[in-house]
Amino acid sequence: MKKFAVPLLAFMLVLSFQSAQAATLGYQDFKAVTTTIDNNGTDPEYWVKLYFPDSTTRGTYVGGTVFEYDAYKNSVDSFLITLFGHGDSTNGHPIDIFLSFLASPHSDSVMVASYDVPQNVYFTLTLDILNNKLLYNGGDAGSLSNVTLDSFLGQDRFWVGYGCHFVHDKTQVDLTVNQAVPEPASLLLLGAGILGLAAAVRKRR
Repeated sequence: MKKFAVPLLAFMLVLSFQSAQAATLGYQDFKAVTTTIDNNGTDPEYWVKLYFPDSTTRGTYVGGTVFEYDAYKNSVDSFLITLFGHGDSTNGHPIDIFLSFLASPHSDSVMVASYDVPQNVYFTLTLDILNNKLLYNGGDAGSLSNVTLDSFLGQDRFWVGYGCHFVHDKTQVDLTVNQAVPEPASLLLLGAGILGLAAAVRKRR
């Protein structure tokens, strides 16, 4: 029986880990401020500061589990930064969206997206960081530039900047990541298998 002990234990371990399921961890932060942006240039006029998952509890951790973004960068399920706005008063002049990781004067800022929304409507513009897409009201509106998942490594806050002529209502970041955890049934199976194996080995002695 002893010669089968190690293979049997290995089998039980493999079976247990194969039964693992993905636990979703989530995070959200937002700034809801209604303000008019009126800028003829290509530089952002208005900046929104948002926090990012780190060892603190700033922002809202879905389910209450605090986690670090850096530990789950390769397990990101969804990473969205969304502008809620209305009242674009120009035709043919796009809303320019910038990102920065430095406080004022935001000397590291880069433009990541630009889109001309219809005049005088409520809208959302979403930066889908994971899929490198810009979404207008949830639909594909082009690609992003100058930003990837790696851009946020080591950061616990960032700024979103806007230029054009519209009314800002809210900017929000939503992040979900996957964490593999064994199911309770799998842990019970592993425990029962180990106990049974130990009993069998003792019986054969």
